[in-house]
Amino acid sequence: EGLAPLAKRSFETALQLPSHSRSNGIQAAALECLNMMRRETGHLLPDAKVIPFVAKFSLERLPPSALPAVRESLFALLKNEILSERGSTPEATALRKALSAAGGESYLDFLRGVEATQSKQTSLSVAAFERFLARKTSDPYLTSLEDEAALMLGRAYFRLQKWSQANRAYKRIDKKSNWLVDALTETAWTHLQSKSYPGSIGIASDLLSSGLRRAFAPEAPMLMAMSFVELCQFPSAYQTVQRFRTQYKDSYRWLHDWNLKKSTPQSRDLYASAIGYLEQEIEVPDAIGTEWLRSSVFLARQEEVNWLKRSERRVDELLAELQTTNGDHASHARLNAGLQRLLLQYRKGVPTRIARSLAEIRAELGRVNARMLTTLSEVAQNNSLVEIEIFQGASQEMLWNQAHPEFKELAQEIESGKIEPRKAGAAWDWGRAPAAERGTSTEVWEDELGQLRAHTENLCVKMKEFRELKKRNPSPKN
Repeated sequence: EGLAPLAKRSFETALQLPSHSRSNGIQAAALECLNMMRRETGHLLPDAKVIPFVAKFSLERLPPSALPAVRESLFALLKNEILSERGSTPEATALRKALSAAGGESYLDFLRGVEATQSKQTSLSVAAFERFLARKTSDPYLTSLEDEAALMLGRAYFRLQKWSQANRAYKRIDKKSNWLVDALTETAWTHLQSKSYPGSIGIASDLLSSGLRRAFAPEAPMLMAMSFVELCQFPSAYQTVQRFRTQYKDSYRWLHDWNLKKSTPQSRDLYASAIGYLEQEIEVPDAIGTEWLRSSVFLARQEEVNWLKRSERRVDELLAELQTTNGDHASHARLNAGLQRLLLQYRKGVPTRIARSLAEIRAELGRVNARMLTTLSEVAQNNSLVEIEIFQGASQEMLWNQAHPEFKELAQEIESGKIEPRKAGAAWDWGRAPAAERGTSTEVWEDELGQLRAHTENLCVKMKEFRELKKRNPSPKN
């Protein structure tokens, strides 16, 4: 009826009834309804005041059909406690015991991984998330946690410098996931760290040129440039650095302007900016706007605001109906008056709750802006260092080409297969694009993340092969 927040308060009141055999069924039903509302809306988590009552549930008195809702609710409450850095409180301990007694071991593995990540116990984090992802279940709520678990597992393996395991973890993330941009960026990092430079270039290209090009991924061109440097592809590296400046110039200026004015009367209303961007009424760089809309806090709190506004309208409609309804009996009149008091009391608190949710959204968008500005500044500094390497490498390449004018011709013969280099020098055999679609230096890189075309010829290796060929077949000119 559009009164979910009011229903939530009533269900929470039912949860706080004294526990006995008759009330236990009512409490289980109330918890199941709360869980259904949380699942459908992504928010409306039960208030912290109900934690002691939920943690003391008499599970043996519950029907088996009620256990999934109990597990989900206990997990949601405990996760909120852990993320709020209250994982060591007596309430959190009681929730853990209740979740274990309810058969929620898989949920506990996920939370153990989160806590191990928070405390930087990387090996424990790996073990917990591996257990979580290895379980077989038809529970849709557990399945919905897999992408987040895979991302954290990949990061744990990355910290342990286990690149192949990190890549496998990242590849588990669904292409429609909200975590995909993070997964692709971090996969490009693992390829760079493991010296698989074409792989890093391919994934960075996907972030720059596919449907994800509007996303905030400033590390992609930096990783691409670094990989090109490692392949002695200095012109391509320089072009990629320039592409970063072109692609993120407007985003940096927008964020820099926001940062200067954020504490002044001229500061932007970030919530209004986000809604204006969403409705295409305000011009905000896509990289910034899409990052705002990816925020889980923004999504949850905005949904809560929508529910509150719908309930506000519905209460006004019900009050109008009740005021025009005259009961035939005194009992009806008393019930009518009681309902009006209840609805008026709820209606009075709605604006405060909306204001609180909007304040949380504005604070979150401010944190997102600060993070983006810091990231852009750091990437710009790193790109300056990469540029130095590019110019140094390009200078050496010019000297090399002057000293060995026959290198380009010989490199083409190696590429075409006319000259067979030593087997140890062969690095990749990933197939070729059709001849009409490629030049002499274009290769195809493909994996589950998509098929990409990138110039991945390793000129560093070719120079080494050239020296080896010169040793085996000295030219009369030399």
